[in-house]
Amino acid sequence: MGRLIATEEEQKAGEALFNYLRACGNNLSETEYDDRPDLRCFIDGRPMGCEIVGLIPADMQQAIRVFARTMFRRKVDVAKITIPIEPHMWMRTAIERKWAKVQKYPKTPYTENLSLLVHHPMLGYKDPVEYDRNEFVTGVQYGQAISNHGFANVFYWSGRKIYHLNHAKTTQKVKHGDLSKGYPAYIQWILSAGNEGLRENFEDRSVPLALPRDQVKHIKPMDPDYQGLKPHEPEGDFRMRLVFDELGSPSNQ
Repeated sequence: MGRLIATEEEQKAGEALFNYLRACGNNLSETEYDDRPDLRCFIDGRPMGCEIVGLIPADMQQAIRVFARTMFRRKVDVAKITIPIEPHMWMRTAIERKWAKVQKYPKTPYTENLSLLVHHPMLGYKDPVEYDRNEFVTGVQYGQAISNHGFANVFYWSGRKIYHLNHAKTTQKVKHGDLSKGYPAYIQWILSAGNEGLRENFEDRSVPLALPRDQVKHIKPMDPDYQGLKPHEPEGDFRMRLVFDELGSPSNQ
């Protein structure tokens, strides 16, 4: 978390974890949000600490925000970002980066047998990715299995459910499926803030989508198997998040 005040998404993820632990029959007390680690509580009288981190790497999130702000400043009507769907790589990166960070934490009863809670990206209500779909969760589980860390427990919050990932290692490679059309990706559309007519026409599919290169950004995939491939974007699917809805203008970020 890295701050004393938890964000809304961190609080939602934390409350989901607390509820999960209670549902498992644990007696929780003195639950609180803090820092180093982010969550603190007592389970059956024993201190427990847990760090919280988002699934999508911070540098990827920053690249998305910078591009969106640039389009808003330029008052571009329509732009798009294609993002690779690779939960296995996101999970591995999230775990290993956080594990490296916690090595610098002061030793306390809460940092002994430290756990990690990874929450889904929470990209908006029109986000098309189903973060608790079997294929996605399998990728998350694989990412945990191939990562190097010393967390006592790793939990994943999909937005609907807490998954307690086992700590087993695996040599079985994640199955990518058919990559003949490219690697799996989804789209975030950016519409000019305040242009309601544009938004309505876009959702009616009456806006031309052949965009200039400078109005399109491809987030580079991390999976080596995706290198050299093009993103396979969803066709005819407009269940996508409109960045318009969440950003409004660059000053909101």
